[in-house]
Amino acid sequence: MNTKKLLTLLAIGFIITCHAQAQNLQFCLQSKKGNKFLKSVKTSRVEREGERSRSVTKKEMALYPKSSNLSSMTKFRLKPVRGERGYYYIQTIENYQGRARSTYLSVPQNGNQKSKPGMNLFRNTDQYKWKFEPTGNGEYNIKNRLGRYLDVQWGKSETGTPIWMWPKNGDPAQVFRIIPIRNGELSTRRAPLQSVIPSNTNNTENGRTPNRNTTNRVISNPKVKVTVLNIKATHGDDGGSDRTFEFYTKIRVAKGHEWNARNVAAYHYPKWSSSFLRANPTGMVSNGQFKTYSYDKSLYGVNRDNGYFKVYISLWDYDEASGDDHFDINPKRGANELPLIINQATGKIYFRESRSNWVAVGRKGVPFDIEGTDYNNADELTAKM
Repeated sequence: MNTKKLLTLLAIGFIITCHAQAQNLQFCLQSKKGNKFLKSVKTSRVEREGERSRSVTKKEMALYPKSSNLSSMTKFRLKPVRGERGYYYIQTIENYQGRARSTYLSVPQNGNQKSKPGMNLFRNTDQYKWKFEPTGNGEYNIKNRLGRYLDVQWGKSETGTPIWMWPKNGDPAQVFRIIPIRNGELSTRRAPLQSVIPSNTNNTENGRTPNRNTTNRVISNPKVKVTVLNIKATHGDDGGSDRTFEFYTKIRVAKGHEWNARNVAAYHYPKWSSSFLRANPTGMVSNGQFKTYSYDKSLYGVNRDNGYFKVYISLWDYDEASGDDHFDINPKRGANELPLIINQATGKIYFRESRSNWVAVGRKGVPFDIEGTDYNNADELTAKM
């Protein structure tokens, strides 16, 4: 099977994130010590286990000055902890092997004195939960759920000074400011905590509880529209008619967010027996050569499930020579199909990374990209959708 890659753009009506809103909720953390910023940096050291030693690489926090290149700074978002008022997960998005993934600020083990916090994959434990305690003038002490506070090591302000955990002592080394990112630029002014708390959450981490104060109305019988805008093939085809790349999707739509794809009949979109999504071998599609397809489906009684519904998508390459090939469009390893969860009340689209973690990926009517994992080119077709 020849390896193929392609770019597919989707616009899904009533499937929803707000890139603009999420961007406005991003912020950097500035220390009062030297007015420098917290940055996630790789550190390597030797750790001993009994009579053995091993080299360990971790991502820990240290002080660095403001950079003119915002992409080189560590940008955070807050996710409220469900059922624990005032506590938040502190998230950042990093590039990992060519794809975006979420990591969260956490402390090692029991958050002991002098232990160094770092960015790690999500776990729903107290090590990952943080509380911002105001000290006045828009400044905060940042407390871990296990009891100790973020602290600049030995109160220094030099570039590269590590951050560690320490009991509260009233020193400026434990004072931090929230500096928001607005319109792609780091603000020159500190901001209150409330300005970076997602307004659509009700102390939830995964977005399950809709904001009851929202002005958005949950429609009982919404009409869901999925539109494929374009496909660009970049590697050779291994079959099919008239030497064009021919693709179709299987789309499943139903209310709620807990159902399994096996329980919902798939809609072939477009109908594989009549017309396909086509791109020519060069990957270039000129005006008029590509047809936009839309799939519409009406749902009933969605408001009885708190306004949630799921759109389940899989991408296939039609191949009359050797059988249809299944593309991987899921960022998660070991899964091909893409489950998207939509919350009408907040107008957001979530990709379900795990049972407890929903990642906002798009917003109503706006095209967005999803990238497959591509762990094994020998027998796995990957795509960006």
